[in-house]
Amino acid sequence: MLLIYTGSYPDDKCGVGDYVYNLNQEIKKNYTVNVV
Repeated sequence: MLLIYTGSYPDDKCGVGDYVYNLNQEIKKNYTVNVV
């Protein structure tokens, strides 16, 4: 699994679901993600 961090994540958004959702949104803005 590859995680791309584009910046620090706010401490108040500690929910795993929210974290994954927002991380994916950030990745979509900057990268084309191919899951093999």
